[in-house]
Amino acid sequence: MAVDLSLEDARAWALEKQRDGHERWTGPGALAHPSWLAARATPLLKHSYAYGPSIHTRSQIQHLAPARAGQQFTVAGRLVDAFDDRGHHTAVLDVAIFDAPGTLVARIRHTTIFRIRPR
Repeated sequence: MAVDLSLEDARAWALEKQRDGHERWTGPGALAHPSWLAARATPLLKHSYAYGPSIHTRSQIQHLAPARAGQQFTVAGRLVDAFDDRGHHTAVLDVAIFDAPGTLVARIRHTTIFRIRPR
């Protein structure tokens, strides 16, 4: 899945979603905020599977290279597990995020409840 992150979008994410105005996220040569990278897993899952609302339960993230804003990222992943957890249907996704030149900038293990147990 291709995802553009302009410098303006990176600034807006840091300021509006995270209330973090540090220059590393908002200045010239800004980096993508780590929370922006982590948030790419849910759209990838929704891009690949049709399901209703979900509840993010866990992310394990390994940052491997600077993720500079102002470029297109490629988000790829695979579903590695799906299981019943006390009636909740839970999925585990391994995600890789690459920058425009193809450098792996982050790996994410994303866990989400995609179907909540009935009441």
